Amino acid sequence: MPGVVTELFGRVPVAEFGAKALKQVREKMVERGWSRTYTNHQINRLKRMFRWAVEGEMVPGSVLHNLQYVRAIRKGEPGVRETEPVKPVPGEIVAATLPFSSRQVAAMIRLQILTGARPGEIVLVRGRDIDRSGPVWLFAPEYHKTEGRGRSREVYIGPKSQEILSEWLRDDPTAYLFSPADAEADRQTQRAVRKTKVQPSQQYRSKDKPEKTPGDRYTAMSYGKAIKYACQKADRAKRTELVAAARAVDPAADVSAIESAVYVPVWSPNKLRRNGTAAAVQHRDGTARARALEHGDHPNLRRAGPREGHGRVREGRLRRPRRWGRSGADPDDRPGPVHRHRTGVPPHSFSSAERVGAPARPPYSSPYLITTGIAKRAPSCLCRR
Repeated sequence: MPGVVTELFGRVPVAEFGAKALKQVREKMVERGWSRTYTNHQINRLKRMFRWAVEGEMVPGSVLHNLQYVRAIRKGEPGVRETEPVKPVPGEIVAATLPFSSRQVAAMIRLQILTGARPGEIVLVRGRDIDRSGPVWLFAPEYHKTEGRGRSREVYIGPKSQEILSEWLRDDPTAYLFSPADAEADRQTQRAVRKTKVQPSQQYRSKDKPEKTPGDRYTAMSYGKAIKYACQKADRAKRTELVAAARAVDPAADVSAIESAVYVPVWSPNKLRRNGTAAAVQHRDGTARARALEHGDHPNLRRAGPREGHGRVREGRLRRPRRWGRSGADPDDRPGPVHRHRTGVPPHSFSSAERVGAPARPPYSSPYLITTGIAKRAPSCLCRR
């Protein structure tokens, strides 16, 4: 984004950068082939930069005021590239990647599929952050994506995920469970016991004082790179296997098509939230959590704050509630705030039984005007008693 701005308006005073200039920047981004969502994100980022400058009294407030009138690119506008929706990673691709991953990375992949946690959350698992007092464990990440908005984040860990984590729990509760330093130590151990001899050019590749050493935990970026390397290894192994099988049948066979094909494409750990149990993530607590407990694990909601079913989830006794409004449903189990109407009908529609014998209301006593059984929103100026 800075390259586009400086290329077009690098010599223009910041006080003269207006709405037309921002639209020219946006058009340049589209010409470069940037997608609609990415272009909108970069334009919003540029607006936030000017907002920061206005707060510091480095730019007149009128500049930011004019930039706010530039609308985002809407879906369907001609000449703008649209991105494909993020889809889950096929199960066979994940299964092909796991054998070529380290034990730490493989465990994080399995946990992501079972819990629906984000990559930036799964790399932060520590013993001190896991509450193991109930049948369903609770993991509160040290940092999370929506922390800046004042939201809490809780990752529920069911029986299957507990089996994976039990192997990695440490005596030190402050230590991260998945460490790249441990993965490097495992690799060196496997290298020491290998049957074939190490090539002389690789025996002395380690430095006495390397500039970079493996850290005590993965980052979301290093976790993604580890998966990328595992995918590339799996792809090469599959290609070698197919080439050897083809030449075993016919030594003179043409294997150019086999060598140019991609068998294990590189995938991102962000897609794992849409795999398996994680695909059951919903905006409502009851149904998703109950289904997870029935299948032996628990998906985690995008809206992760504790809600009305939190206590029952921890105790492992949350049943799947019926939707409120159906016959026999308990009004207290329905999602959202509990309204004063307990008849099983939405609060904005009133049955005839409620209207019979009800005291007459003064005109415009409520912001809702009940007309022929349909609730309509009235202007606030009419809501007088």
